[in-house]
Order: sequence, then structure tokens, then C-alpha cells
Amino acid sequence: FEEIGFDDIATFISSGNVIFSSRRSPGSIEAIVEMHLEANLGYPTDSFVRCADRVIEIGECAHVQEGDRAADAQSGTLHIGFFKAPLRSDLAKRMSNVRTDVDELVVTGSEYFWHSQVGVSQSKVWALPQLRALNLPSSTMRNMTSIRKFIAKHLV
Repeated sequence: FEEIGFDDIATFISSGNVIFSSRRSPGSIEAIVEMHLEANLGYPTDSFVRCADRVIEIGECAHVQEGDRAADAQSGTLHIGFFKAPLRSDLAKRMSNVRTDVDELVVTGSEYFWHSQVGVSQSKVWALPQLRALNLPSSTMRNMTSIRKFIAKHLV
């Protein structure tokens, strides 16, 4: 990130979280980072950039609601997935309609919120044929606990 020319660089846990300063748009940052990483690692990688304000908004979310559905971060685990761009509305709706007895998905723009009452390895939601058939674009996911720790350490 220094080689690319970003400022105020820090990392958070070893899962690819990097905070830095830039005047470029998130989309152009993603492209620059991906080109640089591929050139240096030898294989393509995806990057997902969010402005600090958006990360703080996500972290302040006690629950996510869409209509009469709610995922409460206090019961079970709340994960936030990040797409590069907002999903088409039909695709977002179809993804948000996928659920199990213990899992719920809510798509809001370029993020999705996955509330699960069981552990990640115990959930069957990602293996459901109706979810796999959506051919979703690549994404990355973090749990709300990690996002809030990231905010506390780097953004407030």
C-alpha cells in the first residue's frame, strides 16, 4: 500500500483489513490495489473498499430490518458481506428471500447482512440450491464483532 502511494496505512488482524488515506474513489482504489497485488503475488485477488463513514454506519447497526424481517445482532451472529457494487434489485430481492430456520440474509446496496443462530460451519444456507443458483459476484465477509473492534481501534 505504501508502494501504491497511500498514506496513514495500518492493518487490522490477519484477514486482509487495511486502513489508509486516499483521495481516489473506492472503485479506482479497488482496481489499483488488485493490479498491484496480482503483479506482486502472481495471482488475481479481489479487493473491497469502503469509506470510513460507511464502515462506522455498518458498525452502529444494532439490527437490520427489511419490511417485517429483522436480524438482531444480539442473538446469534451477524456477518456483513461486502460486494464491489450494489446488486441488481431483482438479485438482491432473491438473495434476501433465501433463509433457513436459523439463517436470514438481508441485502442493502453493496452489502449483505447474514444473521445466523448457529456457527458458520453448521449453517447450511450457503449450500442451498436457490442461493447457489444466483451466481452472486465475489464478496468478502466479516462478523460484526470484528467490524466494531476495527472501528474502535482505527476510526473513533
